[in-house]
Amino acid sequence: MALLRLPALRWLILVNLALSSCWDAHSFAVPVIGHVRGMSASAIGLVLGSFAAAATVVRLLIGRFADRLDERAALRAAMALATATCLVYAYLPGAVGMMLGSAALGLALGSVQPMILAMLHRVTPSDRHGEALGVRMLATNAATIVMPLGFGVLAAATVPWAPMWLMAALVLMAQVPASRIQARPGH
Repeated sequence: MALLRLPALRWLILVNLALSSCWDAHSFAVPVIGHVRGMSASAIGLVLGSFAAAATVVRLLIGRFADRLDERAALRAAMALATATCLVYAYLPGAVGMMLGSAALGLALGSVQPMILAMLHRVTPSDRHGEALGVRMLATNAATIVMPLGFGVLAAATVPWAPMWLMAALVLMAQVPASRIQARPGH
């Protein structure tokens, strides 16, 4: 709990929760939206695969540019792309439109996790990195348990793409804590 007294770590955990929940929302919403639209299981798989491929490609490429990136600015740009994609996802036409939207979301969400991990090391004391990683994983895994249930209730009570709209709102609100993340002096 002492680690959570570090404001930058708290902000970073909140941002991480919003972004990892966005990943979960996408994994939940694609099959639901695809079913509502009458898409085949293969088409739904291609949509999910385009997300995974984009997330993988961006993680492979980010190492080439990591030393030239302003992590906070790149994080906030990825969050803006994720917000916009979640907002328009319901209106993307057919499997190809959903594949392109999924790829855009994969690029955004795939790029942020390496940056969050790097920032986590900058905002915590060096002798507490392991604990900070544990706190991050605890929060992320707790959200992974709770969020899909919430997404199911929300989609059943409203419209199938409501979880994506919810995530657009949450990631947009997470821009505030993202703007407050500052590295510890000397990092």
